Amino acid sequence: MSELHRENPGFLLGDIIRRMRGVFNQRLEGTDLTLAQAKSLLHISRNQGVKQRELADALDIQPMTLAKQLDQLAERGLIVRNPDPNDRRVHLINLTDAAQPVLANIQTVIMQLRKDMTQDLTEAEIAEFNRALVLIRERLLTL
Repeated sequence: MSELHRENPGFLLGDIIRRMRGVFNQRLEGTDLTLAQAKSLLHISRNQGVKQRELADALDIQPMTLAKQLDQLAERGLIVRNPDPNDRRVHLINLTDAAQPVLANIQTVIMQLRKDMTQDLTEAEIAEFNRALVLIRERLLTL
C-alpha cells in the first residue's frame, strides 16, 4: 500500500471505524446484541418515546431495517412500541426496565473502548481531534 494511500484522511477514518466496530463487537460477545441494536438502544435511551420513523432517520437506516431490529429487541423484552395517542399509525419506542442493565453494559464497553483507543493521547490532543472532526463533518454537510 502506498504511503499516500495510508495517510489519506478518508482511508484512515474508514480504517479506524472498521477496527472500532470489530473491537466493539468483540467486546459485546455474549450479549447477543449487534452493533446496530446497541446503537438503537442508546438512541432510544436518550430519546424515550421517539417515533419509529424519527429513529430510522437519526440512525440513517431504512425503516424496514429498523423494524426488524426493533422486533428483535421487543422479543428480548428490551423495548416496547406504544401507539401514539395523537396518531394510531405511529409507534413511540421506549426502553423497558430490562434494558437498563444491557444499556449499562453497552455504555461500559463504549467508555472502555474510548479509553483504550486514546490512551496515548493527551486530553488536549483528544479535544483538538474531536474539534477537527466536527469541522470536517460540518464542511462536508455544505458540499
